[in-house]
Amino acid sequence: MTRKSSTVSALPGHKEIQVTPEALQRYVGTYHLGKHADLVISLDGAHLAVQLTGQQRFPVYPEAEDKFFLKVVDAQLEFVRDTGGAVKSVILHQNGTDQNAPRE
Repeated sequence: MTRKSSTVSALPGHKEIQVTPEALQRYVGTYHLGKHADLVISLDGAHLAVQLTGQQRFPVYPEAEDKFFLKVVDAQLEFVRDTGGAVKSVILHQNGTDQNAPRE
């Protein structure tokens, strides 16, 4: 998730919705992306933030339940739930690829 520009406007096709901090809390955690890479999702006030190992932390914005987008780079996060409704993984959609990251 390297930054393309300093713009903070939403990319075309994405519209931010309001979600309570209590609802966002269910996504907080560490998700294993690869051998030496984790996505750390944290709650930063009333918003989620994502940090890939070795990179800056960036805010992410909800556009639907379990679907979030970044404004600094063209990337989306889609959280996946188990049959009981608990978040079990996240899929990073970026540069035409989809990478599944199970929750640790």
